[in-house]
Amino acid sequence: MIPVLFYPNTNVDEMESNGIGRLNDCIYCRCTEERNSIYELEFEYPIHGIHFDQIQIGRIVRAVPSEGEDPQPFIIYRRTATIAGTAVFYAFHYSYLLSYLVVPANPNTPSALYTAAEAMYNMWDWSYGNTLLPEFSFYTDITTKQRYTVSVPSSLKSLFAGQEGSILDLYGGEFYYDNTDVTLYQHRGQDNGVTIQYGKNLLQLDDTIDGSNLYDRVVPFWVDSSTGVVTEGAAYSSLSGVYWTEEIEQSPRPDPEITDENDTPIMFRNGPTRTVPLDLTDKFDTQPTSQQLQAAAIAYLEANTPWVPKRNIKVDFVALWQTEEYRDIADLERVKLCDTVKVVYPELLVVATAKVIKTVWNVLLDKYDSIEIGNISDDYGGYTGIIKTNGRTFRVINGQITSVK
Repeated sequence: MIPVLFYPNTNVDEMESNGIGRLNDCIYCRCTEERNSIYELEFEYPIHGIHFDQIQIGRIVRAVPSEGEDPQPFIIYRRTATIAGTAVFYAFHYSYLLSYLVVPANPNTPSALYTAAEAMYNMWDWSYGNTLLPEFSFYTDITTKQRYTVSVPSSLKSLFAGQEGSILDLYGGEFYYDNTDVTLYQHRGQDNGVTIQYGKNLLQLDDTIDGSNLYDRVVPFWVDSSTGVVTEGAAYSSLSGVYWTEEIEQSPRPDPEITDENDTPIMFRNGPTRTVPLDLTDKFDTQPTSQQLQAAAIAYLEANTPWVPKRNIKVDFVALWQTEEYRDIADLERVKLCDTVKVVYPELLVVATAKVIKTVWNVLLDKYDSIEIGNISDDYGGYTGIIKTNGRTFRVINGQITSVK
């Protein structure tokens, strides 16, 4: 697509014309979007190109951001020029205007539970300057309710994502921005069964596992903000039983899967028990009982599994659906931002699922320049058993391959 330039006051929901004009002389134009993070456009333009004198800070460029998406508005915020006769322009997605609004601290501090959509609309209504912007709309398919507090004056966008206690922290999910519509999906992407595998489409892989801050036992507590009195719950462990890796390796047990009394695969510890304090003050408006603290601690541990090492895999792979060879089955290989894919490289002890966390779309060529995979989740995290793939057998303990046959 050729990007189109518009004036700042243009209604972004009705951008069907050519505006000021089409930027036909773009040297390159790329849109970068990261999961729950940046969403920006960058393009280079010759100083003698058509409409160059109209490309100004604050004006809007409309361009396709990624495969299969409708064109989106981007506001130019920076320009760099060189003696070579070209200039590079940087523009952020229209939704960044939410960072122009400030929500005051504790406006009518809510004591009730709210859905994510209610929380976002409340923050919009409370914010300073919202009447000066086009009306934004907010939607979510997440049905859970939470309490939230605005402790200090903050930009509206940072309260959605980017700081402690944000909408994203409280409700989870993945944001999707379309013009002035903001949607928080529980799962924005899909799992279409795409596999990135050595010998097929995998070009490069970097695998990092971080176990520097693991723990599997907590002491929950609550602090009364007016008196400072602390209510403490009993220490709670995340695991009902422990099987050490060495014992499993030496066990003659024929069953490849070891489970607890409820037939649930056990998440094995790779080191000694570590206990940490767990502050649950923001979870209760009034003093909780020790039983309530324990129940909240259980829910926290089950949701966060802090005893499992954090893992991140970045891969470089061939976008097969953009090749002639895979043209007839392109839909079976296509991936987009937030989609889930399987990464398979058993020789490096990698069999896992991961999300697409970053895309760079070449606006002029209508294809991806790069796609980044990360936020790894072991397919077998908490599972002990046997994997069979490509005629080979792999033994898995705590989501990690330990031996190959």
